[in-house]
Amino acid sequence: AKDVGRGKLDISIEKTGDDEIAVLVDSFNKMTADLRANQFTLRQRTQQQEAILANIAAGVVLIDDQARVLALNAAANTLLDVPAGEYTGHPLTALFRHDENRILGEVLNAGLNDLSRNERERAWTARVKGEIRNLSATATPLKEKGKIWGAVAVIDDLTFLVKGQREMA
Repeated sequence: AKDVGRGKLDISIEKTGDDEIAVLVDSFNKMTADLRANQFTLRQRTQQQEAILANIAAGVVLIDDQARVLALNAAANTLLDVPAGEYTGHPLTALFRHDENRILGEVLNAGLNDLSRNERERAWTARVKGEIRNLSATATPLKEKGKIWGAVAVIDDLTFLVKGQREMA
């Protein structure tokens, strides 16, 4: 094993023949190479997901099965009028700085409980940085092997759509 910097070890063992130990060494080296490749792929996928969330216009809020905030993208921070990074790891109720955001909590809790589609979709009016906004959220439960491990809500700003409909009427 040798140190390759930044606290990581590059582990490999030299093969010295064709006996059982050599086969074991080959297997070990293949396993560590596979682990390194999988770690790189996982890091790459995480970076891709973060880039997607950072660049979409819709707000995205992700919670775990205990209703703790796992992630909010920049659009969600803006639409909910909350500072970036402040609520990650905190209970969802911490986002209820403004009463209007309670509706988002209801939507996400409905997603966590896998309730009917109608209960997981809501629209509301909120004051964001002094402006009245028409927001809409849809929550989806996140499941793995039939067990809900969290929920994700997508928040849309429908203000211009509602305004346009009013003008057409």
